[in-house]
Amino acid sequence: NLRAYLATVGSPDQVHFLGRRFKGRGRSNYFNSGGAGYVLSRAALERLAPLLNTKQCGALAHTSMEDVMVAQCLRKALGVNISDTRDAQGRERFHPFSPGTHYNWRPPKPGKPADWYEEYNREWGIKYGRECCAPDSVSFHYIKKPAMVRHLHALLYDCGERGTPAPPSPPLGSVGASAGSPLHLPQTGAAEPSSAVARRLGVGRHARMWRASLGARRQRPSQVA
Repeated sequence: NLRAYLATVGSPDQVHFLGRRFKGRGRSNYFNSGGAGYVLSRAALERLAPLLNTKQCGALAHTSMEDVMVAQCLRKALGVNISDTRDAQGRERFHPFSPGTHYNWRPPKPGKPADWYEEYNREWGIKYGRECCAPDSVSFHYIKKPAMVRHLHALLYDCGERGTPAPPSPPLGSVGASAGSPLHLPQTGAAEPSSAVARRLGVGRHARMWRASLGARRQRPSQVA
């Protein structure tokens, strides 16, 4: 999906800084979320690299906010700003949370203080439910379990509409078409049990294989001894 999306934005020899845009505190504190991941084109990286050790780009700063600092460097030193990476329906492609968190996120109730996520997206808003995420989503943050990685990969690239195989993913090193593979969010109506989904995607089988592999690795030192 990333290759397919990049094919629509121009050449790598043009300056591009792409990701999930946030507006932090401060008048011009726009940056791309580090958790969601961001993309620097070849031209942008070539211009940024010589500046990383300069005072203008905060070389001596002590901070964990790498995403803010990179955006600040690009903006102040090179005049490079963030871009809107949403699809034509306004759905995001880069995501700072897991799919379930985005799907279920709602703003705080009236009278409750706004949370940082709402504040950082106030200028362009947040879509809820199935509208949260573009069908050709590129990234999700906080995906910690290997089984979930395989599950998401299957949803993005292997599972077409029910009963219809999805088109094959483009080979490594190639650039896809203008539209990426679809992310198939839950359909309305009768829900398929999660256990059935896991069996259909092979998640349970892969998880068992992963646990068995880890178990074998733990046993090897004592067996060798």
